[in-house]
Amino acid sequence: MGWLTVNEFKTLTGIKIDDSIVQTAIDVTARTIVKKIFVSRRYEYGTSTTKHELIFPIADQDTDGTITTSDIDVWQEDGNFNEYDLNSNVVSVINNRRRSLVTMDSNYPTDTNKLYIDYKIARQDIDEMIDELKELQKLLVVDYLFTNVPFSKLQRGISSWTINSVSVAFDQDAMIRAKEQNKIMEKRLYDQLRPPRADGIAPGRMFHDRLDRYRHGVTFR
Repeated sequence: MGWLTVNEFKTLTGIKIDDSIVQTAIDVTARTIVKKIFVSRRYEYGTSTTKHELIFPIADQDTDGTITTSDIDVWQEDGNFNEYDLNSNVVSVINNRRRSLVTMDSNYPTDTNKLYIDYKIARQDIDEMIDELKELQKLLVVDYLFTNVPFSKLQRGISSWTINSVSVAFDQDAMIRAKEQNKIMEKRLYDQLRPPRADGIAPGRMFHDRLDRYRHGVTFR
């Protein structure tokens, strides 16, 4: 997983170490980014329909660079809290200009059940965030490698390298300076990528629960 590929990372940084190590770093940092910049939401609806409108925009939760059915989790529950998975019944998931839509292959929920959709929201659609996401992941992967890979192994893979548009000879002092500079840039990117709240601060779940309740007239658990 991850918006950045192993080859892209190596080309951007000049760090030439085992692909498997870089891929592990990409996987770990992708999960970190998802947790830190996307906000979890739960949609609940009791009226049967094929189209369900969610808060714009749905986040790229699986980090594949597109918004698809794999970015949401859909099910319905009966009065005894039995769950019935509906992920295979999702036809499409799209971010439009002003709203996001989940289209089902039939009307749901059925009978007296309730429909639930778990998803995450993002500041913008993935196409508008991808460059910043790749840059943030590049910095975090460098931090991961510098923290978790033995220095001697890194040294064999980095005679000279480029990060933040600066080429330097690799040694321990360079590694420390790079990590310090990375932290500054990472904070700036996190601030750019997190969804704003009504008062300009990254939102919590309560804010969006109130907004969905207003729009859909439902009670959230």
